Amino acid sequence: MRENSLTIIGNIAVYFDAKKGDAGGRPVRFALLNDVKDNVVVNQMKLGSGGGTYGKNESFLSVRPNNSSNIKNTIPAYNSTDQTFWHIISAEQPHIGNRDYIQYMISLINSREVYRLTAIVNNTITATAEHPTASDALVTFFIERLTNKQ
Repeated sequence: MRENSLTIIGNIAVYFDAKKGDAGGRPVRFALLNDVKDNVVVNQMKLGSGGGTYGKNESFLSVRPNNSSNIKNTIPAYNSTDQTFWHIISAEQPHIGNRDYIQYMISLINSREVYRLTAIVNNTITATAEHPTASDALVTFFIERLTNKQ
């Protein structure tokens, strides 16, 4: 799931730091691209079968850009605490076993850009008599840029 979930749009890249067989909470990471050094604010909303609704606001000040020509080569090792270029969005992570739905609003303050990232994660769903189709574990990202940089 890790490198396969890498998604790039505008001045931001995101990926889900999970691998096959993971069942618990795993982080979503982001990096700034194209020489953008910015202050970042993230608002989050999370829903899942684990119960309740969770909201959080986080600020990352002076985030350094990741200017690598091959962004995949800069993804840190699995479970790494290194946040040089790839920042963990929230301590409240999508939980694979709970089939979580998370929406992030990522604001790049100085460059006046806003991105909305929707992430849906699920574990393997086995076929049953009521639901004859099985599904592999997966993460689905949908990211959109909500501002038009002038």
